[in-house]
Amino acid sequence: MEGCGPSDDGCAVWYPYWFLRPPDGVDLLSKHAVVRDRNVPLYIQPRGTSPVIERLSYEVVQAMATPEQVRREGWLGVALLDGRTGFVREDVLYRFTSLRISLVRRTNKTWLIGAVVAGD
Repeated sequence: MEGCGPSDDGCAVWYPYWFLRPPDGVDLLSKHAVVRDRNVPLYIQPRGTSPVIERLSYEVVQAMATPEQVRREGWLGVALLDGRTGFVREDVLYRFTSLRISLVRRTNKTWLIGAVVAGD
């Protein structure tokens, strides 16, 4: 079961929850990721001094082919679901195959780690 009510026994909660219900058309194992913060700047160029296209808050983006030198500097080209493109710092992204954990509540109200998953 997903989520837990006050009296639910054997329920499970996943953290972070983003991978449980991706938007329509988003393939969890593809190049999609979630911006994992609020007001993250989407830049025209891979520079902090570049003009900001928009500020993103928990949006789903798709990683684009990005030159290796730009990646080594911590930037990633991304496309928004509406097709606009720009650059974000790679460390603000959560990939759907990144580390996640399931916590399961037992009948005696104790919690156990149900699963730790990454890299699938």
